[in-house]
Amino acid sequence: MGRFEASEVIIACRRLMPQIAAILKRYQQLPSTRSLPLLKERACQVQKEIRTPAGGVAVFAAFVAVLIGSFAVMNALPAVGLPAALLQEAVLALVAVVTVRLATPDALKRCTYIVQQQDLIHFVVGSLVLVGFVGGAISFATWNINHAGAINGLAFSQLPSASEIAQNLLLLLGICLLAGLYEESFMHVLGIEAFERAFGQGRAASGRAIGERDVCPAASKHVAGGRSAHPVASGYAAGGRVGVSGEIGHGAVKSPISFDPAAKRAILVSALLFALLHVGVPDASADQMVLMQSVLKFAQALLFSVILGVLYTQTRRLWLCAFIHAGFDVLYLAPNVLLTGTMPATYASGAVGDTVLLAVTVLMLVGIVIKISKEIAR
Repeated sequence: MGRFEASEVIIACRRLMPQIAAILKRYQQLPSTRSLPLLKERACQVQKEIRTPAGGVAVFAAFVAVLIGSFAVMNALPAVGLPAALLQEAVLALVAVVTVRLATPDALKRCTYIVQQQDLIHFVVGSLVLVGFVGGAISFATWNINHAGAINGLAFSQLPSASEIAQNLLLLLGICLLAGLYEESFMHVLGIEAFERAFGQGRAASGRAIGERDVCPAASKHVAGGRSAHPVASGYAAGGRVGVSGEIGHGAVKSPISFDPAAKRAILVSALLFALLHVGVPDASADQMVLMQSVLKFAQALLFSVILGVLYTQTRRLWLCAFIHAGFDVLYLAPNVLLTGTMPATYASGAVGDTVLLAVTVLMLVGIVIKISKEIAR
């Protein structure tokens, strides 16, 4: 290359330098590429559209309508036997899911989950599976003691036939799946959404999803060099994971669970209603054992609802909560249903086995709630 041609190249490069500098400056203002997985996986977050008061009234009216309809269905279709219980739960689930489709259709959408949600999901699933398994084991041990005695081994002679067990299992799976859809649609989708708006600090007031984290502020706020200052994005940059359990690796900082105050109140109110509907009002003439079992059952239902309420406010999706609820019920109820062919009418029976069952599961659920509350308080 001659001297003349080299000088032309140098002049052309000098002319391009301002354009290159402008491009680099614009690139620095973009979110860090390391935070792009957060942007991509944000599909699960609820849209931040502003909810009008009329929308809040509509959701609350839908909740009340399902409440009234539930009592009507239960009176019209009493759950006498497993087939009748399956029919009742099918009608209740249909009514609740259709109402959710009309009032809060976003809850029925499929989505991917961000890292914090994935860790919370894993923690809740693992914990509730353990509680359900322990509850089922205690129920089986109680049944075996009642039929074979504490030292006579397993009561094989009292077991139903294989065909009866298979039939009961299919009915149990259907009942639990439909019950999960009904109760989660009713209490945690419609209930929490309605109570959030009623408390006046929910989406209707702020236009922001209740319980939703500001997952990736790098889309609107940046620091020099394009690196997000948010600990979530930093967690990706450091190669660590953020979530519910323990410290994360590679020096990354964990992002705690965050809640709007209205979400906390909504979770508590819906959990109280959930517990009341599962326990009812005990007979004043009942003995102390029955009253204690009623209190334990109320606490068990309350804590269980709080856990799933937290999960719903972090994901805003029905299906995940419904499947977890159904899985817990299957593990918890399987021994009673498979061995007796009936759903337990009450756990406030006065039997010692039911007291042990309720006390152990309540203590386990307390531990789960304490763990989650520590993450919220961080």
